[in-house]
Amino acid sequence: MKTMTVNPEEYWLPMLRWHLESNFYPPYDSRLAEPCLAALTAVKEGDLKRIITINGIIEMEGEPLIAEKLVRDFHLEPLLR
Repeated sequence: MKTMTVNPEEYWLPMLRWHLESNFYPPYDSRLAEPCLAALTAVKEGDLKRIITINGIIEMEGEPLIAEKLVRDFHLEPLLR
């Protein structure tokens, strides 16, 4: 039997885009899916304080956007299980 290798980005990005567009009002820009994936990866690797770059997708003021905060603010905790 042939096993299939799945690229994590191909699997997670569509799911994250749907989450951002469908589970918030107003919906978030789907381009945030990539920073969300980077935050999830950082948290899974134990680097909770890794700084995640948004690059002008949305305006953020105040503290730097760290992985742990991004996961919490966008309700991504269930994806860490």
